[in-house]
Amino acid sequence: MRGLFYLSIFLVTIYTVFFLLGLGTVHAYLDSPKFCSSCHVMEKEYQGYLKKPHSGKVSCGGCHLPAGFPRYGIEKTYSGIRDFLSFSYRTYPDVIKISARSQKIVEENCLRCHQGATEKLLGVAQRCTFCHRQVFH
Repeated sequence: MRGLFYLSIFLVTIYTVFFLLGLGTVHAYLDSPKFCSSCHVMEKEYQGYLKKPHSGKVSCGGCHLPAGFPRYGIEKTYSGIRDFLSFSYRTYPDVIKISARSQKIVEENCLRCHQGATEKLLGVAQRCTFCHRQVFH
């Protein structure tokens, strides 16, 4: 158990070094749907993503991670460790559901990219995904 913890810290450190050095290729791969779907529990979400309008246009991080440094790096590290440990210990749920923390980030990103199309709706208390729950996966 301690070994997995130290391995996850090592992997996060390596990712952080790559990110800070600006190794765009490594960063792009770690943010790609191909990498994110490498865990078999994400296969359904990946197949859904491939059939949706955002496929090939928006990376996983483009929706699920906050825009801008340092928030992006902090959240990528947090979610990466959480996902790595969840997969390593097989504690992931059978049905993947977005957390409240991630839902907030997704909503921010929806509005960031689609601000012009949503100006009339900004006063509405509903989340974007209340009506558009099948947009991505």
